[in-house]
Amino acid sequence: MRESTTNTEIVNSIKAAGHWAYKIPDFPQSMIAGSRFNPEKPFDIVAFIAGRAVAIEGKQFKKYQAFGERHMRPSQLEEFNRIVDRDAGRAFVFLNIRQPRPRLNRLLIFDWKNLRERFKDGSIKMRELEAQQYLEGRKKLFNLGGFFLSIDRGCPWKW
Repeated sequence: MRESTTNTEIVNSIKAAGHWAYKIPDFPQSMIAGSRFNPEKPFDIVAFIAGRAVAIEGKQFKKYQAFGERHMRPSQLEEFNRIVDRDAGRAFVFLNIRQPRPRLNRLLIFDWKNLRERFKDGSIKMRELEAQQYLEGRKKLFNLGGFFLSIDRGCPWKW
């Protein structure tokens, strides 16, 4: 599976719950040597949940492994910091751990406010990720009910 599949499932899960979400398409990469027009998108998904703007960066791993700032592009870090620092909305990283055998489809959700503080201490170790609560993917959807409640109440998303 590809990361784009995970992002589609996240968007479909948000829409299935009656909220608006849009997966920002990847820009076509120029094949012309020396081309300077390869813009980077700020994040993967924009959504409006309970009247709040939500930015989501989707990541996918084929197995549990350490997760750190190095897995995000500098432009993504910059945009997420800008959103959070200006109180312009909420920013989240959705990390999908997906493998065919044994079948595994887990979604870990990190609030950027908390995650960027955690990254100051370095990467999240594999064992820490394995101990995190997760949402299990079912029929190409994730039950994001608890996540939506945290947005609706304006509280921080914490596991």
